[in-house]
Amino acid sequence: MIGVWADGDSLKTAISGDELDIFRQAAATLPTLYERRTAAEQVEIQTLERPDIMESLQGIFIPAVLIVAMFMGCTFNAMNIISEKEDGVAFVNEILPQTSGQYILQKVVVGFLFGSLSSVVTACICFRLSLQNFGIMLALIVLSSFVAALIGLFIGKFSEGLMIGVVYIKIVMLLFLAVPIVCALIGVSGLLAVICNIVPSQPAFEGIMALSNGNMGTAMKDTGILAIHCIAWFALYVLL
Repeated sequence: MIGVWADGDSLKTAISGDELDIFRQAAATLPTLYERRTAAEQVEIQTLERPDIMESLQGIFIPAVLIVAMFMGCTFNAMNIISEKEDGVAFVNEILPQTSGQYILQKVVVGFLFGSLSSVVTACICFRLSLQNFGIMLALIVLSSFVAALIGLFIGKFSEGLMIGVVYIKIVMLLFLAVPIVCALIGVSGLLAVICNIVPSQPAFEGIMALSNGNMGTAMKDTGILAIHCIAWFALYVLL
């Protein structure tokens, strides 16, 4: 608070002394402002627009939200397999009359569909895309969700208990989000950018950002990288 009292045709101010600098400056300026109040009509006031700090980061946040939606399939598959291990259902699965391919298909489909559906809904809310761009976006979503579902199978396979599985899921999700966001913020290029593409979320993130900027060439390239990820992760799981 700034104390103010009349002093003839002027005024005086009083402060306690422990205020911030901005309030001390205001108290020192008030008497002069009061004396020159009659000249206020000659002052031209211009209101400057305040820049939106979040606007420049919007292109990063929206793809990150989509990455989280795609990751849902990974979490579902991993927790499904871990719960079967803890309940003893995994032993029953070993003697069921089904091939390895049927088992993989059975485990992948539900998590894949769940991740794809949540990602499509998120994309429809966050983006306004043309029909052609939406086709590329759908390809990115489908491929990313399939890779996430496969990684969920790996987590479920190598997790011996619920707590270990949760730790693995947290680590994978951290990598899925941290790698593309850090690459986008620092502008990774060259060999390091190629290495970052080992993480499946990096081409998905880059492709989504390219689509939002109208760069179809980069989006198509990232779609191809995700297709390679799908083949590689699927072949590795079948071999194991």
